[in-house]
Amino acid sequence: MSAVSTLRRGARSSPRVEAFEHSAGGLVCRKGRILLIRMRNLRGEMVWTFPKGHLEGSETAREAALREVFEESGWECSMLARAAIVRYSFEREGRRVNKRVDWFWMKPERRTGSPKAGEIFAARWAAFKTAERLLAYPKDLRLLAKARAFPSAGRASPRGPLER
Repeated sequence: MSAVSTLRRGARSSPRVEAFEHSAGGLVCRKGRILLIRMRNLRGEMVWTFPKGHLEGSETAREAALREVFEESGWECSMLARAAIVRYSFEREGRRVNKRVDWFWMKPERRTGSPKAGEIFAARWAAFKTAERLLAYPKDLRLLAKARAFPSAGRASPRGPLER
C-alpha cells in the first residue's frame, strides 16, 4: 500500500472519502536535550514539534524517518530503536485523514545541512523542561515523556551548530 491512499467507507450512508497517510519521524536526543522543529500547522499557526514526514515511493519507515530528520533539521543521524507507533485522525479540506506515524530513537552524528526552507522555520535543541512548554500537541508531550526515560537521552555526544 502506498503512503497515501484513499478508501471508500459506508456504502449505504452518504459516501465519505477517507485518506490514509503513513509518516515517520525521529526523536533525536543528546546531552539531556531533544531536537525540535518549528513549522506551520494546517491552520497556519506556528508550532514546535518533532521532525517527521510521509514515506516516499517504496522507502521503509526507518528510511523515511532518517530522511525527514535530515531534511527538516540538517542533522544526519543513526538509528537506535523503534520508539512508538502513533495513530490519529484529523480533517483536511473536508476529508477525514487517518494517520499512522512510526517514531524512532535516533542519535545525532553531524549537521551537514539546514532546515528545509519555506517549510521549516527553525530547528533547535531544547532541554526537556523547555520542550514541554514549546510542544503544541498532546501526542508530542507523551513522546517527550518517553524520551526523558530513554537511556540515550542523557548521554554525551559531539557538540553541533544547533546547540543553545
